[in-house]
Amino acid sequence: MAGREGEGGAGGASGAAKAAHEAFLAALDEGVSKRLKAKDEEIARIEKLNWALEERIKSLCVDNQVWRDMVQNNEATTNVLRNNLEQVLSAQMRIDPYICMSRMTNYSWPKNILN
Repeated sequence: MAGREGEGGAGGASGAAKAAHEAFLAALDEGVSKRLKAKDEEIARIEKLNWALEERIKSLCVDNQVWRDMVQNNEATTNVLRNNLEQVLSAQMRIDPYICMSRMTNYSWPKNILN
């Protein structure tokens, strides 16, 4: 009987250690699960932000192309107007060079008008 009591006492200590070990593992698992959940939420938030930034980049690329087209159109219009002005001035010079020259000397042209 004494042997059984010794085994029972040792078995109880072993059971308590096992229960403590299982409680430790459960707490560890819970902590790891919380950290994983937090990381998953952070990844989801960053993915959402990344998507929004990609959409913004696409929008800016479209805006950029619109501005480029507008600049190109304005440059073409400027060239047409410059050529028209040169033709008008050239025609006026052929009609009456004296009047044109007197008008041109009395008029201060804006810088780079003919460039």
